[in-house]
Amino acid sequence: MTETERIVAQGIVDADFLKPEVRDEYEVTAEAKKIWAIEIDLLRKFDEVCRKHGLRYWAGFGTMLGAVRHHGFIPWDDDVDVWMPREDYNKLLKLPQSEFGAPFFLQTTMNDDDYYSAFARLRNSNTTGILVSKYNKCNNGIYMDIYPLDGLHPNKNLQMVNSYNVRVRNLMAHAYMFNINPRLITRIISKVLRSGIIPFNHRKTYQKVNRIAMKRKWADASEVGIVVFWPYAYAHNHFRKDAFQDTVYLPFEHISVPVPSGYKHVLRVLYGDFMKFPPVEQRGQWHDFFFEPDVDYKTYCSEHYGTKYQ
Repeated sequence: MTETERIVAQGIVDADFLKPEVRDEYEVTAEAKKIWAIEIDLLRKFDEVCRKHGLRYWAGFGTMLGAVRHHGFIPWDDDVDVWMPREDYNKLLKLPQSEFGAPFFLQTTMNDDDYYSAFARLRNSNTTGILVSKYNKCNNGIYMDIYPLDGLHPNKNLQMVNSYNVRVRNLMAHAYMFNINPRLITRIISKVLRSGIIPFNHRKTYQKVNRIAMKRKWADASEVGIVVFWPYAYAHNHFRKDAFQDTVYLPFEHISVPVPSGYKHVLRVLYGDFMKFPPVEQRGQWHDFFFEPDVDYKTYCSEHYGTKYQ
């Protein structure tokens, strides 16, 4: 039985959900619907564990936007993002894996040597969601991203220094782990780090990223943001903390998801006029991951790339 079949059999989604359809002038394929079903199941399990342990979280990034604007997935999106206050995030990482159980795997650099991010992911180990790299042998199941929200320094310049330090370390660690970035500077960094001339440990680098991010405690901050990883300008990553004071639930496909009560403020900072759709020609999946919902990542990577797992 595939994971999609299990999810339908358990009533998590019904069979009709998997049918292709056109949403907002974008064709959502049957394959995309399978991926969404896997991600809804990940979100269901995550919510179950968080409720059990009293942990706060909110839909973030495109998942928050999807809940507000589409009442579900953005039709051209292909993943789930959640945000957690740092205190709750750290508590989550201390939970034993048994809280999730197979096929779910809460992934960090501390429990997966080849994992390549400073934030956590919840994976379905019976599926494939992989960024191709000959160096990467981590759990590559379909995933949801889990980001800690940290306090921001009231001095913008000091916060920019912290963010720059994080960005440099993330660049080095990603170059070390992947070695497939087309930018020349990234390829050079990768060769230097892989040569052993400069001692480098990506796990320690990601730990340092989190220590930098935690310099300003949530309780002491008036603004918060995602510090451990942020590809955009500072202007799109500082939110009033009071926007997260309360939680409201919005419909998301056939379930509901928590969003911060000040979600309009958060989405304006992120996207500006967030209710405005992008032009039709710009609607498309933008992640570089390959998804195979019906095959586990070990089988897929072994057959396609010769990857050997212990």
